[in-house]
Amino acid sequence: GLGDVYKRQVEGTRVFLHTMLGRFIKAYNSTALLIAEKAIGAEKIGYGIEEFVVDGVIVLRYQSFGEVTRRVMEIPKMRRKSIEKSRYEYVITQDGIEFLAVPELMREEMEYTLEKVTTGIEKLDQMLDGGLYRGVNVLIVGMTGTGKTTFSLHFAVANAIQGRRVAYLAFEEPMDQLIRATKNYGMPIEEALRSNLKIFTWVPESKTPVYTFLKIKKIIEEFKPEALVVDSLTALRQHMDEKELVKMIRYLNLLTKANRITAYFTLNEETNYEV
Repeated sequence: GLGDVYKRQVEGTRVFLHTMLGRFIKAYNSTALLIAEKAIGAEKIGYGIEEFVVDGVIVLRYQSFGEVTRRVMEIPKMRRKSIEKSRYEYVITQDGIEFLAVPELMREEMEYTLEKVTTGIEKLDQMLDGGLYRGVNVLIVGMTGTGKTTFSLHFAVANAIQGRRVAYLAFEEPMDQLIRATKNYGMPIEEALRSNLKIFTWVPESKTPVYTFLKIKKIIEEFKPEALVVDSLTALRQHMDEKELVKMIRYLNLLTKANRITAYFTLNEETNYEV
């Protein structure tokens, strides 16, 4: 019957794998990469015996996350190798396969410099004794209409005019609207864009959190900004669970400190604060 046919297939697969791995591959001191299909929801891999005759197993999975699908790699087995973490999220981009890795900081990178950068607002600079220390992260929190983006634009344009490379990541406002806003405030936006300011826009809900972080990381590596604006974390929060957002902010914090980048993050908080 069909059951006997399947048993013969399984036994044939087992014999083939043992023969190939035991005689040919090891005899020539080679490395073999075997690819097996795993149906969605299935517990076993292939015929269910492949994972028992190999030295390592790498499982690639799809996971649903809101409107997007994330890719996750699991390493349940790897002989003679201690795996620090058995589960990694990855994305496939034009640059190949990229994994989310925690940015590492050297001790000297964790210490602030004495150099100050402007907030772009003279009175605020005076209140802060000359501005912000280079490499700090600033969170601007406020209700809708309180001017979070305006503060960020002042910071971005002023630092670009002073000769610093500035990356402005806009997740909520289109570029032309940001440019109109700076003109309304009399900021020299054209000069900033011609020199050191770059505005990047994309819709965060169309990508996984890892993709968003890696895209920011790539901007930092290629453009090498000295100042960064993320406007806003609210747009990210609406499409990530709390743990994902906390992890991303922590990684961005490490990444900006490692590169001595002064960063502005905006966050919408619809709460009436009592003064």
